[in-house]
Amino acid sequence: MNHRGLYAAHRSGTGTNYVFIYVDDNQDRPVTNYAVVYDDTEDTSVVPPLTDIAFLYDGSGFINEDKIINIILSTDSGNNFYAKEGDTVALRFEETEEITELTVNIAGELVVPTKDGSIYTALYVVDSFDSENYITFSIDADSDIFTETSGIGRCSKVMIDMTKPTMILSNTSFNALESFILTVKFSEKVNGFNREGIIITSGTMLSFKANKLDSTEYEMKIKAKGPVVNIQISTGAAVDEAGNESDLFNYNAYAV
Repeated sequence: MNHRGLYAAHRSGTGTNYVFIYVDDNQDRPVTNYAVVYDDTEDTSVVPPLTDIAFLYDGSGFINEDKIINIILSTDSGNNFYAKEGDTVALRFEETEEITELTVNIAGELVVPTKDGSIYTALYVVDSFDSENYITFSIDADSDIFTETSGIGRCSKVMIDMTKPTMILSNTSFNALESFILTVKFSEKVNGFNREGIIITSGTMLSFKANKLDSTEYEMKIKAKGPVVNIQISTGAAVDEAGNESDLFNYNAYAV
């Protein structure tokens, strides 16, 4: 068996500290060369535990030199970096030789993959019990085990995000004789927010613009037609990166 290559043994400690081991011979011998990579900086002063050596690192993802290649984690959310409740996460990988014993785990759940030729696909649906964190997965192929947290390792990064964007509106009062500026501040960056999702009662929107210096902030200029101006922002008027929609929001501004 050819063991030559750069191997990932396991994550060491916390953060992005992984152990990588380089085998420079073609025999079943103990590992002689090693390096610890912490935040992409090599440190050869640390001797890693030599356990669970199984997966080759080729610069774009971890693969098993003997059995598994092309490991990809993705979602159907429209943004492969995020998954919300109800989204399907797909873990795909390819075998280079027949696997007789296979166990796949995604986000702590055992998943039975389907197979099409040499391609395996394991699906997991995010539910309300999942924690908002990077999705973890593991593949046990004939006792060669690969475990990764998607946001720390080199495969596709997928973060579970089930929190809807919230907003705060400034300016609770206005001069009845003048137009006034109302600022909408979201809890995170959103997409799709524009004047079409805003309904104003007893007032007219004169202008609407995004704050170029703050991607979470928008401004609208309003001319009042009465002592109380109601601003209603429709459900789903703003959507975050994961696809979570904002809730219906009502706000009153009062003349002084």
